[in-house]
Amino acid sequence: MAKSFALIYSFIIFVKINVCLGSFFDIHYPDVFVTAEQGGNLTIRAGPDGGDIIMIPQGNGTVFIGQTDMLKLFEIVNSLPPVWSEKSPHGTLGTFLGGKMVSLSVSAQDPENGKVTYEKVSGALPPGVNLDKNTGAITGRIPDVDATYEFGIRVTDSHGKYADQIFSIDTRDCASMAIGIDLNRKKIPDAQMSCHYCSGDSAGVDGRLNAPQGWLGVNTNSWLQVDLGREIELHAVANQGYTSSGYYITNYNIKYSMDGNTFLDLKNGTSKLDFSGSSSVNSVIKHSFPTPFKARFVRFVPKTFHGKPGMRVELYGCDV
Repeated sequence: MAKSFALIYSFIIFVKINVCLGSFFDIHYPDVFVTAEQGGNLTIRAGPDGGDIIMIPQGNGTVFIGQTDMLKLFEIVNSLPPVWSEKSPHGTLGTFLGGKMVSLSVSAQDPENGKVTYEKVSGALPPGVNLDKNTGAITGRIPDVDATYEFGIRVTDSHGKYADQIFSIDTRDCASMAIGIDLNRKKIPDAQMSCHYCSGDSAGVDGRLNAPQGWLGVNTNSWLQVDLGREIELHAVANQGYTSSGYYITNYNIKYSMDGNTFLDLKNGTSKLDFSGSSSVNSVIKHSFPTPFKARFVRFVPKTFHGKPGMRVELYGCDV
């Protein structure tokens, strides 16, 4: 048991004291000291039949045992840990496109209405994305990668009590997500592929990447068109040549539209973007767009070619 007991500032205590050698009861106003003999115990015993021992600190006073603030200790023991908000459900926080800025938040409340802080304690946030320890805000630029990032966040109150929660963020590299024109990953129906001023019996559906032959036009008035079926943010394009080595496009332009009636030239500033074609039967040439754009209809327009304009295509992007 404690060898000394200090009642500091304004305690009122009624104690029956038997003073022995080495023990003393000392008053130094406004303090009162009761000290036991060396190796002795200090006992405060209430009266029989349910008597109480009452300590009543005044003002901002408190009760110490040794160096421990007992009132603060009781406050900590009786406090509850933070509670995660229903707006911060366990699980994914969403799927986000590469290159886009993200602004999310997770939140929790202290039942005693105190301040809380947030800390990542496990896993990893996407590179370039950060957690604000004071607000729970998650902000940054999403990386261009297909991945799922799982991480644990700990919210802690002023008493050191905490609650953990696991979250995840899915990211998508739109420049690697094929739309499905490719014959080997076919998602776009044949009826949504068309062409203008085609050569012979060549049809729009022949213009799929990895198709047996390929689309074949006549001249620069020819074009191959794809209806994506919905608005998509496009990030890249790929093409192969026609299956005959004598027919291929050396350069082409792209036009795009939302309604299939009004088409715009894809430009870099004020100039049309030129894309190099593939002269090889099987090799694929892929180009990333300097700036992603949104479209439903996309036209491939030959600019220069060898023999006749022939090509097979795929587009890459993400749903808006």
